[in-house]
Amino acid sequence: MIASIVGVLAQGLGPAGPSPAQGNASVIAQGVAQIQDVDTRWRIAAFSVQAGSEPIAVRYPAFVLGGTTPLLITDLNSGTRQRVAPGEGAFMTPGQMIRLETFGPPDQFTLLELSPADASLSMGVLGGESGSFVPEPGIRDLDLIRTVSAAEDDTALDAGAGPTLVQISTGQITVTSDDDTPVTLYAGQAQAFDGPLSIESGPDGATYVAAYIGAVIEFGDVGTPDATPVTNEATPSAPRPGTVLGSTPAPATAQATAPLDDAGDPDGDGLTNAQEAELGTDPNVADTDDDGIDDGEEVNIGTDPLNLDTDGDQFYDGGELIRDTDPLVIDSDDDGLTDGNEEYSTGTDPVTADTDGDGIEDGQEIEDGTDPLDADDPADEQPTIEPTEEAEPEPTAEEEADPDADGSNLDPDGDGLVNRREEAAGTDPLDGDTDGDGVNDANEVDFGSDPLDETSFP
Repeated sequence: MIASIVGVLAQGLGPAGPSPAQGNASVIAQGVAQIQDVDTRWRIAAFSVQAGSEPIAVRYPAFVLGGTTPLLITDLNSGTRQRVAPGEGAFMTPGQMIRLETFGPPDQFTLLELSPADASLSMGVLGGESGSFVPEPGIRDLDLIRTVSAAEDDTALDAGAGPTLVQISTGQITVTSDDDTPVTLYAGQAQAFDGPLSIESGPDGATYVAAYIGAVIEFGDVGTPDATPVTNEATPSAPRPGTVLGSTPAPATAQATAPLDDAGDPDGDGLTNAQEAELGTDPNVADTDDDGIDDGEEVNIGTDPLNLDTDGDQFYDGGELIRDTDPLVIDSDDDGLTDGNEEYSTGTDPVTADTDGDGIEDGQEIEDGTDPLDADDPADEQPTIEPTEEAEPEPTAEEEADPDADGSNLDPDGDGLVNRREEAAGTDPLDGDTDGDGVNDANEVDFGSDPLDETSFP
């Protein structure tokens, strides 16, 4: 009955109704979808993506929750793109054909999908699902609400047009719903709840999201201030057990567990629970930052177990160990190029200062516009001549502004392509990103994507 009254009030307010987020909560993703009065479930899945991932057809309304690496979502029908940073989310509309890619190494993300009870997932590995329910139908507002709460903070959430899915990422929370039975959730767990919710964070605060089915937004159904609401009685249903998820994606039915013993090491990463609490790592996940190195090993070698790229060179820590680069040094071979640039952009060896062995370091070759992978590059055969008044005068301000006034080795837009390479590629020598797609011309040319096509990426 409560959910029905809230639904009527929301319809009366229509699209101008209030946000479901209250207090410290904020809506981080929102969409509109047709909700059917059929048996439905909230489902949670984990999926991994990387640059160049295959397109995905979206079948049902869903939210994507950011991981540790920024995510790029491209709508292949419209060409629109959006970036999802850690702590952010995005809504995916049924019928979209999308591509999901990371800005860096492969990473894992979370899918919260609202789909028919007998349907299969659009993507990913199922981590758990709610009990079956029949939502209130209509074209409805769907919201993903994120809350970062202080210790023992209370947050309220009104009843939606169906159960609200709550997932916690840090700390612990106690949720009280329609049945007045408090349920405690710990980091990595989730459950769907009926009716209005009261959520209290634990002694160390908490971070969690709530996937919420909101108001009908059809303008034709918007009431007027003088209209008398007509309440449709909801058909009572049997209690629906929510699904509590553990940190490892797998169908889970266990109830929330008690706090861990300080001396234990349930994830086997070599750190006790007390040490993990001090560091802020997850005691149930051996590799908290998902960089390929267990938390205990990160402590031993000096990398940050909460940061997948400790030195900030755009090359994740685990990858650095595989390639024998130093995860604590931005430029392991000291050739003027960062390890991430060498690994993902130039194709040079991040542990060899002169990849092609021609006597000129890779960074210098990039600066000069020669090929650091080709020892027989004709330009490499020429000795390096220090600029002198007779040999090669410094370019004037006019020459810097007008590439045609000087030789081919100037780079007035600073994108890493000298003018002769810009001319060969057809790019604008005065615009570092000719097609405006967020990737500079040099990276596009080096990686083989089209620097003149804003939909082409490395």
